[in-house]
Amino acid sequence: MALEYVNCNLCEVDHSELLFTKNNYKLVRCKKCGLIYINPRIAGERLKDSYAGDYSLGYIAKKASKRRRAKGIVKRIFKFKKQGKFLDIGCSAGFILEAAREKGFEVFGVEISPHALKFAREELKFDIFEGYLENAHFPDGFFDVITMYNLLEHVPDPAKFLKEVSRIAKEGSLIEIWTPDIGHRRARKMGSNWNNIFPEHLYYFSLDTLKRALEKAGLNIYKNQFTLKDGLKVYVVPAKKQLS
Repeated sequence: MALEYVNCNLCEVDHSELLFTKNNYKLVRCKKCGLIYINPRIAGERLKDSYAGDYSLGYIAKKASKRRRAKGIVKRIFKFKKQGKFLDIGCSAGFILEAAREKGFEVFGVEISPHALKFAREELKFDIFEGYLENAHFPDGFFDVITMYNLLEHVPDPAKFLKEVSRIAKEGSLIEIWTPDIGHRRARKMGSNWNNIFPEHLYYFSLDTLKRALEKAGLNIYKNQFTLKDGLKVYVVPAKKQLS
């Protein structure tokens, strides 16, 4: 499988140290900013090919529990935003969009998994964009709510991706991000045995490095949500713009 070497996505230089090797891929940490990432990593379109399998089928098989969770997620968002355009990036089978639609939002989705797209389109009747966010060409300041759940760690260029998120976010919008927390005590204790380490997980954020990545894109953490799990759950807003 073809591999590529990359610089730190925050510092844009290669000044890293090896943390450990797992299954022939290496996790490194930037000595300057602390960002942890896989280097070298699966290259280009080969990465997209890794999502063409049937991993979404297991998610769809749990649709009853996933729908309950989606309703809870959207219910919490509804406390901050009660109407407008709602985008779920990496929307999978569309359960978040389904819950948002039920609350009266105008919904949009972006997804690359063929199985997930098929279900969202045929079963839930959503017009999902197939591909990457930057290829969807949404207008500036278009969305009132943008969500991404367990997605950011998969993105090949988080800096570019988050700038696009910032561009399409409306003034006063709310953005919700979930991603594994490499700074969690469980992750630090387990090291290479931590269950969130996969070759498809290209970046491993702590609260500090996530905050830096967001600020670089013109976004700020509005609220760090409490969770018992080893993940980050944050509400984010465009810099210098208040929720409306």
